[in-house]
Amino acid sequence: MALHRPFLSIAFVVCANWPLIGLADEDHMARAQSFQEEGRYGLALNAYLQAAEQGHVQAQRTTGLMLLHGERVYGQEIRQDKAKGIWLLNKAAANGCEISKHLLQRVDAPNKG
Repeated sequence: MALHRPFLSIAFVVCANWPLIGLADEDHMARAQSFQEEGRYGLALNAYLQAAEQGHVQAQRTTGLMLLHGERVYGQEIRQDKAKGIWLLNKAAANGCEISKHLLQRVDAPNKG
């Protein structure tokens, strides 16, 4: 019996995130930074997302940037998702991140003309 791709994708996501389940946001950040330093961007993004969902502002900003730049900077592991990247940067900015506010101005500047 052959496994279908959606099942394999879900299995991969669960297995890839297994070490991250139940960690506090600071633990997610430490693992994310370690994964990023090792060039394991897919695992880093998952860990950053976990911390971002728990309200960690730096994780919101970093995840936003990773999604905004996607494959150009992080290779094929990270698919570009500008809408979600901007949403996360807005979330970080709303939580007081001045760097995110500045980045959002730069993202929006080419559209103004």
